[in-house]
Amino acid sequence: MDRFYFQKEAKQSLQLKEECIYSNGIIEPFFSFSQLLDAYYSNVYHRRAIKIKAGLLSQIELENSNLAEFLPPNISPKTFLNIFALNLELYGNAAIEKSGKSSFFYITYQLMR
Repeated sequence: MDRFYFQKEAKQSLQLKEECIYSNGIIEPFFSFSQLLDAYYSNVYHRRAIKIKAGLLSQIELENSNLAEFLPPNISPKTFLNIFALNLELYGNAAIEKSGKSSFFYITYQLMR
């Protein structure tokens, strides 16, 4: 039987320093949203994968859902979910985490800009 041992890593995760927090306690995202959008348009394979995943995530059964009651009259629930899933796939993690060699940053959603 294989045994696994977990040890505390010598380097601790990096924490946000006070100089990273701007006025009113808002933290700027680690990645530029415009650069993420540029990457989406510059790589056709990346774009197709994101579109397929967003399309799959937006395919839900709407018969038992009351989502349409909360949406504006000019948008269908499937269109809303497709746009929401596309934006989540494109920009989702940009504002909440940054991964590096051995560091992870987790920011509460209230502090995102």
